[in-house]
Amino acid sequence: GNALAQLSRLQHTAMTRSIVMESVEPSAAEPSLPPLPPLPELNDVELAEQISGLDALTDKWRAESDQEAFDNAQLLGFCEQAETINGRFAMFFFVTGLLTELYTGQTVPEQVLTMLEVAGVVPPS
Repeated sequence: GNALAQLSRLQHTAMTRSIVMESVEPSAAEPSLPPLPPLPELNDVELAEQISGLDALTDKWRAESDQEAFDNAQLLGFCEQAETINGRFAMFFFVTGLLTELYTGQTVPEQVLTMLEVAGVVPPS
């Protein structure tokens, strides 16, 4: 239905364009464009094949669009959004570790050891 209407509009536009092109005389200053070739007449079988091809192409593009929307909405797992968030957290905590090292004098590995000792994961040294 929708593909048939689109095809009909395209044929109408092409026919209108060729009629307008024939009726307008080019001026000497404007370069003349070659006339558009006439559209082939399609029988019902060829028209049905074109419509089914257009419908298949529409379905393919819709599936790709849906997959792209899903990928952009996904925040966990191995996906682009999760990698972006992980990278931002890593940059933030790296800078935090450097600032803490500046303030306390402990290196980043020493800070991790202190944190694990305070949490009770490793015995105090």
